[in-house]
Amino acid sequence: MESNRKTASLVGALYILGTLAGILSVAFTSSFLSAPDYLKQIPANANQIILGALSVLVMGFALALVPVYLFPIFKKQDEALALGYVVLRGGVETVTYILTAISFLLLLPAGLLFILCMLGVGLLISTVSNTQQEAMLTSFLVIMPVMLLSGFMFPVSSMPVPFQWLTLLNPLRHFLEIVRAIFLKGAGLDALWPQYLALLLMSAGLLRLATTRFHKTVR
Repeated sequence: MESNRKTASLVGALYILGTLAGILSVAFTSSFLSAPDYLKQIPANANQIILGALSVLVMGFALALVPVYLFPIFKKQDEALALGYVVLRGGVETVTYILTAISFLLLLPAGLLFILCMLGVGLLISTVSNTQQEAMLTSFLVIMPVMLLSGFMFPVSSMPVPFQWLTLLNPLRHFLEIVRAIFLKGAGLDALWPQYLALLLMSAGLLRLATTRFHKTVR
């Protein structure tokens, strides 16, 4: 009887810990994930995403321990049912929460690489423009094709084949593919590494080209 009471107290504490961790994960991430432009805010809120992901992990592990501690009690009634409860509630739920936390963390490098790509494009435009009006017009002429060829407005698969190949040079296409794959498919780094590699190469190339052009302009 005393052992059951201790188990009940421990299970109650784990439920409270998991619930509080879940509330904290929402508190850390809801402020920018609920915004219409949340994709732009991902790099600027890296610490909140990390804290939100850690809170999800704590919630998952806390709730996964509940069936483990309840197993000896349920085993007295039906061992098969108790074992199924541990596997389904403990194992599956833990894996689900871990995958959710990983998906949050995978957005950070993608957002950072995309911002670096756009920073390189902005610096490159500034080096080839002589006036502010010329820079604004050039930015507009660059942004419109980037949006149209990203798959954001129209599916890439519906575009003519030459334009489909051209979209591979668009960093926004790779970033959107990462976001969609993470949120809609729960994809991991093993499936998204080509998009990450493309963003890495484009950001390095654009920043290198922009800095070289800037040094020539200064001289």
